[in-house]
Formats: sequence, structure tokens, C-alpha cells
Amino acid sequence: MNKLVQKVKWPLSGLTNMEMYMYGNASVEANKEMQEPLAKLYKYENQPNMREVIRESVDKLDNKIKRCEAEIVNTKDVNYEARMMARLDALTEVRNDLLEKMGE
Repeated sequence: MNKLVQKVKWPLSGLTNMEMYMYGNASVEANKEMQEPLAKLYKYENQPNMREVIRESVDKLDNKIKRCEAEIVNTKDVNYEARMMARLDALTEVRNDLLEKMGE
């Protein structure tokens, strides 16, 4: 999906970098007058996709789950194994809740 608003930056000699929000189908004058709403629209259009954020979190949880499973297999300490099992259960529950909320 193409975005409606772009942030344009250009250096001006002697001044800090100038930036302006631009809507491609509007004149320069109209863009100058509409900076506040264009800035809000730009921020809205550039929000992270929550499904992607959740998917990344699930992937991180998968990695932690695999590490826990490896720790459980490789330990001989019963107390440590019990703690890792509890952690594994909690991680798996959080992962499954996130996937359920996403409808997967």
C-alpha cells in the first residue's frame, strides 16, 4: 500500500535541517498550510503493524521455549528441572494466548 504522506528533509545552509510533510497531490502552498494534519496522518500511516509485532514476539517465545527444552533435557538437577518446567509452561501459555488472539 502506498502511503499518502511523506516526510521530506533537506539541509539549508546556516539552518538546521528543514523537514516538511508532503501530500503528493497538493500544491506546495496547500502542503504548507496543512502541516499539522499531515504530520498526524504520517504518524498514523507509519505505525507498526500489530500483527507483525505479535508475530515477532511469538518467534522470540519459540526460541526461549526451545532453550528451556534443551535445558530440561541436559540437566540432572531435579530442582532446576522443576523450575525450568514451570518456566516452559508459562512461556508456552503466553505463546498460545498470543496466537489465539491473532486467530492462528
